[in-house]
Amino acid sequence: MQDVASNLRIPAHVNNLDLGNQTHREAITFSAITAFVRLMGIYKIANKDAMALHGGMSQSKYTEIVKKVENKDKSITALSFDALTRISYMLGIVKSLRITYGKDVADKWFTRPNRNRIFAQRRPLEYCLEHGINGLNTVRAFLDAQRGYMS
Repeated sequence: MQDVASNLRIPAHVNNLDLGNQTHREAITFSAITAFVRLMGIYKIANKDAMALHGGMSQSKYTEIVKKVENKDKSITALSFDALTRISYMLGIVKSLRITYGKDVADKWFTRPNRNRIFAQRRPLEYCLEHGINGLNTVRAFLDAQRGYMS
């Protein structure tokens, strides 16, 4: 996760990050979207699923953003509060997984069927796609609670 999360840095001029503040969103957008694109690659998540996890982005917009990330072109329009929240949930999910299970298991957990009753033999990815931002929140809370239980 360090390779992904290390890209997400809050610039020094942003005090008390407020995702409702346009200036703050502009300041973290490139780092956040870079982390998201890399995470989708690590998990080998299909573009259509990545676009849905991001909140319903179009194929052309997602392709444009991926190209800008690859070229380190920071001219990406500030992400919405919703999109940044979704990315935050995804990064939190990965962090909890890596702390709890280690990198090898963590990098496969999201895309493998899960016996927990929340997922009902489905992949956590499918649960998140079905339930949107609430699904991401639920998975993050589930993993954070599980991590607390195991410590």
